[in-house]
Amino acid sequence: LNNFLDLSRLDAGKLRPVWREVEPIGEVQRVLTGFGPAAEDKRISFKLEAPVGHMPLETDPVRLQQILVNLLSNAVRHSPPGGCIHLGLRNHSHMIEFQVRDEGPGIPLEIQERIFEPFERFDPNSGVGTGLGLPVSRRLAEVLGGQLTVASSPGKGAVFTLRLPIKPET
Repeated sequence: LNNFLDLSRLDAGKLRPVWREVEPIGEVQRVLTGFGPAAEDKRISFKLEAPVGHMPLETDPVRLQQILVNLLSNAVRHSPPGGCIHLGLRNHSHMIEFQVRDEGPGIPLEIQERIFEPFERFDPNSGVGTGLGLPVSRRLAEVLGGQLTVASSPGKGAVFTLRLPIKPET
């Protein structure tokens, strides 16, 4: 329901970020703590690769966490039991890059852009998910001045990359 409401607000231009300086690694760790039970049920592990040191980011921490929760929920859902989800965090001059890589079935090239459209799902017959998490996440990334992309091939998992400016243009 929250994703549906956020999608409506985003489409109407009514969702405004609340900018704060955050430490990206801290935001990722906060989100990861909420995934313990779901990951344990499937024996999924998380591997975080991040630089050491201060890496400030000015963004809306609530919306950043929302994007990361959506990406990690999908990664857990599509990863095989006993799999590993890799999270990468990088500083690229004016951007911070977050990556979520799973070991799931992968996403065929012909539907990779469609999964960012409302109510589209990778497997529409699974009955799992609403098809709103990725569209909301991509639009939130844009509201935060960044972008959300996917790279994948069948049988090779998927890599979702969120790029956000270190300091937004306001």
